[in-house]
Amino acid sequence: AEALKQITDIKIRWTHFGNGPLEENLKIWCENNLGRNIQYVLNGYTQNSDIRKFYIEETPDLFINVSIMEGIPVSIMEAMSYSIPTIATNVGATSEIVEENVNGYLIPQLFEVDVLKELLVGYWNTSSPEIEQLRLNAYNCWKSKYNADLNFGKFVQNNLVKNENNNNKI
Repeated sequence: AEALKQITDIKIRWTHFGNGPLEENLKIWCENNLGRNIQYVLNGYTQNSDIRKFYIEETPDLFINVSIMEGIPVSIMEAMSYSIPTIATNVGATSEIVEENVNGYLIPQLFEVDVLKELLVGYWNTSSPEIEQLRLNAYNCWKSKYNADLNFGKFVQNNLVKNENNNNKI
């Protein structure tokens, strides 16, 4: 929200999913601080099926995750499965998913707001072919590394081969 406040010459629609103890504070802050060029919707807690429906119907330009802690963020995998490039903090295993300038952008865990602002402005100044490539790369990253249907089959096949090899050693 702080980064969006600094952007005054680009029309942006920000849709936020999630809630927490500061949800009401965020609503009040946005009402008092965001310019007219920023349309925002703070959805609060949202069912995953509704988020997936949003991805299909609205085709977001970017997924932004500025967590200070992560494991391996499934939310980023899921966004990429809908061809949505990501801006995310470089925490936990995020860098295993987000490849700098390939399918998104990484920012430091404790980043300055200007860093996010500049990435957002830079993205909106990126050519359509470059954006399409980011979107394709995001999808391909998910498809090759995180698609459960493909990975489950590979997992089963690998374990069958390992079990057959181990049985031959008895």
